[in-house]
Amino acid sequence: MKILVVDDSKVNLMIATVSMKSINAVIETAMSGDECIEMCKTVKYDIILLDQMMPGKDGVLTFKELKEDKEGLNYTTPVIMVTASDDVTEEDFIKEGMNGYLKKPFKADEIKHIIEKNCREDD
Repeated sequence: MKILVVDDSKVNLMIATVSMKSINAVIETAMSGDECIEMCKTVKYDIILLDQMMPGKDGVLTFKELKEDKEGLNYTTPVIMVTASDDVTEEDFIKEGMNGYLKKPFKADEIKHIIEKNCREDD
């Protein structure tokens, strides 16, 4: 399994990576929406954890750009929005077409549950 974690904070990327150590997965990281888009052009991920609030291209704009490319490697990849905001709900992200969300700070069991819910071993 290949997971892409996108966040503009090195600390948040480290926390996410450490939280997923128990998951049998290759974890790659990107620090911006643009870096995420570039990585997704060459690598097929099983799930993308995407920070909502980033400078430049935020998580919502990055998601929309990924989904505009119907021939892209990650067009059907589940995308989970990660946010610290109290102003949004999971329903807000589902309406945008995302597969769910994680609220920061999150725990390892929450990540494991969201991955199990959105990815199958045989994908």
